[in-house]
Amino acid sequence: MKHIKRITKSKTTQQRYLFGLSEKDFTKENFIEGAIIRPSMLLAALVSFILGMFLLLIDNYKWGGSLIVFSFIINIYALFQSFGDEDSIYRTLNIGFKLVLFLSEIMAFNYVLINIL
Repeated sequence: MKHIKRITKSKTTQQRYLFGLSEKDFTKENFIEGAIIRPSMLLAALVSFILGMFLLLIDNYKWGGSLIVFSFIINIYALFQSFGDEDSIYRTLNIGFKLVLFLSEIMAFNYVLINIL
């Protein structure tokens, strides 16, 4: 493995990974949380937002608004959860993607509201 450096200090060998990662970042729990749970939260937020926008366009304001608010709440919770990850390998990717998704949802929501009203 080219990305692993070995540093020897007084009879002990420590493995240092690329970007300052350690072995605890590659555990099963981190993989399940970072590869399954968080992307599924984002997928649920995206699907509920798209469905909510569609319902707004066909003049079903009650359910469309509810789904969009649900999507915003999921995105805010996911962003808050990502800011708590200090040493996670998924932090930068998650925060960047969630911010882009959240801002694009706000822009699309404003665009649809302007066109409806």
